[in-house]
Amino acid sequence: MHIARVSAARGSKKLMLQLLLAILAITIASVTGWALVEQAHLQQVVSDQRETMRRLDVAAETIQGMAGSLPGSDAVLAPAPSMGSGAYAYAQMPSNKGGFNATANSAPFLYCPLAGQTSTATPAYALPGGSPFSVDLQGGLVIGSSLAPAIPGSYHAIAVLVAARFDRDQPPSCAAISIGADGRPHVDGGIVRIISAPTGAGSGNTIGRDTADIYVDATGAGNGRYSNSATSIDAALVHWIQFKPSAMTIHVIGTVSASPSIWSDFAASMVHNGATLSITGAPGSAIIGGASGYLPTPARLFISNVSLPGVNVQVGKGSSFSFEGSILLADNGVIASGADSISSAPGAVVATASGQCFGWTGNDVTFAYSSPSNSVVPDDPAEPTLMSDPTQAGYTQSVNDYNAWRARVGELQHARLSNHSSFDCVTSGG
Repeated sequence: MHIARVSAARGSKKLMLQLLLAILAITIASVTGWALVEQAHLQQVVSDQRETMRRLDVAAETIQGMAGSLPGSDAVLAPAPSMGSGAYAYAQMPSNKGGFNATANSAPFLYCPLAGQTSTATPAYALPGGSPFSVDLQGGLVIGSSLAPAIPGSYHAIAVLVAARFDRDQPPSCAAISIGADGRPHVDGGIVRIISAPTGAGSGNTIGRDTADIYVDATGAGNGRYSNSATSIDAALVHWIQFKPSAMTIHVIGTVSASPSIWSDFAASMVHNGATLSITGAPGSAIIGGASGYLPTPARLFISNVSLPGVNVQVGKGSSFSFEGSILLADNGVIASGADSISSAPGAVVATASGQCFGWTGNDVTFAYSSPSNSVVPDDPAEPTLMSDPTQAGYTQSVNDYNAWRARVGELQHARLSNHSSFDCVTSGG
């Protein structure tokens, strides 16, 4: 009997121990499972945070790539924002910004464009929470902004991107940004990227200074990059003067008017200039008014279907001039004074009000055309004095001289012309 009781007690203790061990195992398993779940959650948070930061970096590079300058200006300008809607009714990256415009949790980045001058426009954008702000735009670039976050000037900031933290649905406002003791920007509840303009030797016009392709029209309200965003003729001329591109094309849309003082500086900048300048327009519609006097040619000048009724093109030593279509110039038109060559496309026409279109000052000038069969012909071949003005002192050319000269031109040879000669308007045969 005693033995039976002892055995029962031992069995009860064993059962209790097994039960405790089971409970302990369950507890450990639960804690371990919770820890694993928490670890997985933390890993996901870290992964999402890293992905968001990577996207922010890509977005910042995108904004830098979209930044630009207006012709004739050093200022690097941020692109215009777009406005979100619904739960994300705040300023976002431009509509053509690419795919990296939101966090890993799909909350769009807040985009805050900045500028050197304060905007006076009616607010059309908002920060998270609804605070409105405005920007002034020209050609899709921000030239004025009412935003002024506390960012030191040493950052040369043109824009700010703010991403929402992993546990938030919206980013905080860029107005809440501060610079920490570590010298880096911070904002509660978000991640900040400041987009800076380049400084030093690489600073300035992101359109490019080596070459430029600028569209101009009478309104001149755009950035000059495209025909539907044309800038002013003065801005294009200042761009040439200031940045000295090695090659530049000015596309003239309709009638534009240049400031006389800017045109004068532009003409002066052409002397001893080794660049190539092209001025083009649509036939019969492109006119540059306000311009007058002599326009010296740089190394190479090309004009296509653009009228400059107050201008004489002066083709100097070591430079060349070519034209196509129809161009209208001031009386005496093109003046050659040591030019390397003057050339035209088939059917090209130079016109002036007086009918005197070409002049030379005792130099050898090469006329070149698209094929040897083309030649310079006068508007009235029967008139022997068409090729020179007999009233000028030293006039010695004869009809035979003229015919020989015309033949040499047709063969793309040099032609020695008498001093102070001026000739009637001619066309190149087609």
